[in-house]
Amino acid sequence: MLNINITKKKFNKLLISTNRLIESFFNNLSSNIKEYKKKSSIYKKINNRAFLVFGSLLFLSLTYFLIPSFFDKNSVKLKLEQIIKDQYNIQIKFVDDISYGLFPKPHFYANNLNIFQDDNILINSKNTKISISINKLFSFNELKVKNILFKDNEFNIKKKNLTFFSNIL
Repeated sequence: MLNINITKKKFNKLLISTNRLIESFFNNLSSNIKEYKKKSSIYKKINNRAFLVFGSLLFLSLTYFLIPSFFDKNSVKLKLEQIIKDQYNIQIKFVDDISYGLFPKPHFYANNLNIFQDDNILINSKNTKISISINKLFSFNELKVKNILFKDNEFNIKKKNLTFFSNIL
């Protein structure tokens, strides 16, 4: 009988110590959860602010780069013709409408473009890409051409036009 009481006491001590371990584990767990909730609410506020700032910057930059798409197409044609004539000494005429593209860099795109010399069509370009500078996109009057790319060209070479091609080359 004595042996049973000793075993019972040992078992109770073991049970109580195990119970205390479990209680302390859950107490620590609940305190850790409370601290995490406090920290996560701070992180949520920071993440919301960062998302708002990033979203605003993205929206403003896209708006800035899309400003030339709102310009009047006929006035853009005339302006580009004048800039190319002044900058490259080439007289051009847009046959079809032009469109604006943003990627990979801001540019105007024309499907049909004629290059003239003394009222004679020298070159008919099917695809023309005119890259513009990203500086001062707000101002239509300060539009600058960076480079011009002609693709799918038809050349009308005549004897009197050879001087034009020799000057270009």
